[in-house]
Amino acid sequence: MRLSHHSKLRLTERANIKKQNQKQFFREALNKGKSYGELPDGKLKNYIMERENWNSKIKVYKEYIFIHSRGNKTLYTIYKIPNELLEKEE
Repeated sequence: MRLSHHSKLRLTERANIKKQNQKQFFREALNKGKSYGELPDGKLKNYIMERENWNSKIKVYKEYIFIHSRGNKTLYTIYKIPNELLEKEE
């Protein structure tokens, strides 16, 4: 598992994850996050489909979308899910 330089910057900037915790956060996303196919049909899935680079894979974990490589699990970048697409707690 590897973090690109760009992903390290984005983890700090967008998720406020300290350098020493970044690999663990990505590992959690890989293990506990949902892949595109596991997401329910709806606005979030459509949002991802419109932006997805099909040469990479995604995981949705907490309020973030992780874009990573297919084979060697290199994290490329992370995006915050827009507030209007987050599931509402009831």
